[in-house]
Amino acid sequence: MSDQVSTDRAAGNDLRRLTAAIDQLGTSCRGRSALAQLLRWLEDDGLGLDQFNQDAVFVLLKAIWGRWPATARDMIQDVLSRTPDP
Repeated sequence: MSDQVSTDRAAGNDLRRLTAAIDQLGTSCRGRSALAQLLRWLEDDGLGLDQFNQDAVFVLLKAIWGRWPATARDMIQDVLSRTPDP
């Protein structure tokens, strides 16, 4: 199989997973709220994040829905309370 075919197939799988995730979130009130908040964030600043900040968002989301939800929340609150907006 050529590299291009593999790349196209992977992109197709990613798009199917994205579509399924959005469809899943659209089936409940909390899911729709999450979609709306994500959309607002993307339209405000999210799409403009550099790679370092994108990586940090991934780490944060894994912590929030992994083993450290309260710790992540507390750390976010701490940084926002003591650090002025740039």
